[in-house]
Order: sequence, then structure tokens, then C-alpha cells
Amino acid sequence: MRVLVTGANGFLGRKICDELKSQGHTPLAFVRGAIQAEALQTAGIECIVGSLTEPVPLKKILSTVDAVVHAAGGGKASRPESFFENNVRPTQCLVEASKGLPLKRWVLISSLAAAGPSPDGTPLAHNAPTAPMSPYGESKAAAERCVLKEKDSFHVAIIRPPAIYGPGDSRWLPFFRAAQKKWVPLPGGKRKTLSLIHVADCAAAVVRTLEADFPSGTNFFVDDGPPHAITDFIAALERVFGHAIVPIGIPAWLFRPVAHAVYGVAAALGREPLLTPSKVKELLCPHWVCDSAQTQSMLKWRPQISLPAGVEETAHWYQKEGWI
Repeated sequence: MRVLVTGANGFLGRKICDELKSQGHTPLAFVRGAIQAEALQTAGIECIVGSLTEPVPLKKILSTVDAVVHAAGGGKASRPESFFENNVRPTQCLVEASKGLPLKRWVLISSLAAAGPSPDGTPLAHNAPTAPMSPYGESKAAAERCVLKEKDSFHVAIIRPPAIYGPGDSRWLPFFRAAQKKWVPLPGGKRKTLSLIHVADCAAAVVRTLEADFPSGTNFFVDDGPPHAITDFIAALERVFGHAIVPIGIPAWLFRPVAHAVYGVAAALGREPLLTPSKVKELLCPHWVCDSAQTQSMLKWRPQISLPAGVEETAHWYQKEGWI
């Protein structure tokens, strides 16, 4: 299959391109500029530069592929509306340009944030109602609705990953850096559970949606197995770094006003804040967990990388690249 991959220069998008090649497919990487295309082209991946909001060129590009994996997205934390500009509008344009074309599969990379956290620690099932609690989650849920409207026009799959980690990831980097210094902050306290997925396992699941048999419009959670206590993650880091790590629980009554103050200072200085009010709400939720049982059954897919092995690989990559 020849597959258009948007966001191909991103952390997950690049791995999807690699996995497509390894499984005999041909990725066509869609990126915003020539600079972003250079690394992909060096790796032997065909690239095309363009905008996801230009309908006529999009239609022409889509007419040359068999499937779409829409992994592009994002937005600035300081501007909640930018999540909709980056996650919803491009999806609408891409869906519109796809109409009338004989595409075999249309895959949207969404997020567990579209479904929201678990209220009681029970992993969310694939049919759990969406309950996003942040502009990011709301924008992902809106993008899902946009694609699902066309599930009778082309075969749609929606992937909802939880927290993705692995070599090359920058979002977990501060946590690894703190752990190397023998401590980690835990907003909301130490009794947290979370689902995780290594980037390679996530990419493998995405590629399986191009090949497996399932009803159009199916949602797929992906994870590396049962939910982890945050202490499991810390224990894996202790084995890698060879020293004890002190988890420092920060109660909500303290974390919330401090985070809001930091946000206010960053806004006053014109800097991109590390924490926003909506991110604070997400961090204080104790359970971000999902259940991939249906995904494993329907896609004939199994996660291959355990948390200890994945954490070790990621930490060693960070060290090799001089990130920590």
C-alpha cells in the first residue's frame, strides 16, 4: 500500500514511516517545509511539502495513495484555540479532500485525552463515552467526530494512544532528568496509575489498522499491558540509573496555585508556559488508563516492549545523545 503520513517528521509519525517500510508498504511523508523533509529523505522516505489546509493540492496528492494516516497535530499551550486550529481544521480539510477517492483506509491518530481520564482507576474500554477535560482533548474529540462522519465513505480507524515514550521523545525528558538527579515530582501525590505505550509498539498497531479486518469507525486504545502504578515507572528508572529515586508528592492545594503563578509570570514575560490551567487539571488526575484488549484481538497485535526494557532503551538513548 502507498500511504500518506501527515506529521511524518514528528516523534510518532517518523516511526510510523519506518514501520510501514519494514512491513512492505510505501510511505509518502507529508511535511510543512523543506527543512523538515531533509532527515526523512536522507532515510530514504519519499516526501512532499505542503499545507493541510489547501484543498486542491491535497486532492491531487491523495489521488496518488491508497491510504491515509493522519498523525499531524499539536498546538500552543498558551493559546487553547490553537489546538483546534492544528487538530480540527486540518482534519476537516483532509477529510473533505478525501471524498470521492478510492482510499482503502483512513486512520486518525487521536489520543486518550479525547476520552478523558478514568474516574475510579478502571481502564477505559473502547466504547467508553468521550469526556475530554482540556482544550487539547476537546480538539482531538472534535477531529474524531469529523472523520467518523465519513465512515461510510471510506474505511475509518481511530487510534487513541495514552502517553507515548521512547528514544527521541522530548515530553518525558524532564522526568528522566529529574530521576537522574535522584528525585521526581508527582503533582497530586504518589497514588497514580497510567497506561503507557512504547513508540515502536504504537507504530506497529497503526500499521495493523491498514491490514486487519474490522468495522469502519472503530476506536482502538493501544497500551503495553495492564496499567502501571507511577512507582513502577520510578522502579524502572532506579534500575537504569543505579540509585534510589525519591518521589515527591505535591498536593493539589499546593501545586495548583504555584503552577498558576508560574503560568502568569510566563504570560507576562511573553514566554510559552510549561504549565497551563488545563494541563494542571490533567496532571492532577490520578488515573489515565485504558484497556487494549479489543485492539489486540481485532488487529492481531501485541505490544512487544515491556516498561523496564523500554525505559532502559530510552534512558540510554538520552545519554548517548547528550540529552541527560
